[in-house]
Amino acid sequence: MIYYIYLNGFGVYLKVKTLLKIFCIVLSMLCITSTVSAAYPYSLEQGIDAPEEGALMEGELFGTDSYSHSDYDSYERAWDGDPHTYYDPTHGATDECYTGMMMDEPYILTEIRLLPREGWLDRYKGAEIQASADGEDWVTIYTSKKEASDWRFFKILPRQFNTDPEDAFTMFRYVNLGTHGDIGEIELYGYPVSSLVDEESIAKAESESESLRLLMEEREIIAQHVLTSPSSGDLMSVIIVIACISGGAMVILYIISAIQKKRK
Repeated sequence: MIYYIYLNGFGVYLKVKTLLKIFCIVLSMLCITSTVSAAYPYSLEQGIDAPEEGALMEGELFGTDSYSHSDYDSYERAWDGDPHTYYDPTHGATDECYTGMMMDEPYILTEIRLLPREGWLDRYKGAEIQASADGEDWVTIYTSKKEASDWRFFKILPRQFNTDPEDAFTMFRYVNLGTHGDIGEIELYGYPVSSLVDEESIAKAESESESLRLLMEEREIIAQHVLTSPSSGDLMSVIIVIACISGGAMVILYIISAIQKKRK
């Protein structure tokens, strides 16, 4: 049996199935374009200082379904700035359940902050932050080997990374390969590769600029000395004569060289 809905005022009948398709498409678009909440990040609101290097990373969120299959514990909850909400995956100890963030260009991490789910501190064991440049190959930057000692933010610095701290990635995600893997809040800090400046090139450019400046000053001093000297006329004459002699010598050498080539 097929059901129709009549849109009053428009004189249009639509199948219920068609409406459901439209609803799913709109919902998918909203999920794809989801970003962090306006309340994010929670740690800074609580007076925890921002890292000395790097800034808060805010990109496009992505993830898999939650345990309740609803917005209540969806993957966006790990980035909403609310410590009492959380991402609860459908099942644990797998990399098929995750919540992540995608940046518009490669980023270098300077700090990771993880807040376990309130009341489930044992599920912090096995928590991982992974990164990828293409969404296919993932490397593990950090793994928690213990349960959370208390309910607070855990800060992970570059010296604790399993990867080279200078490695850059465009995608970052949270998974748990040890336990069920609930997570309260995730905060990533870093900077884009495009913001890096080659210090060696800057130093070289500054050195060349300084050398050019000194050379110009030296030439200016010599020129002023020649022009202001009482015998400047004689000096200028000498310079002109030397230039003419040098030019004439070069012409003669060229002619001799040409004659020798013809003889050969």
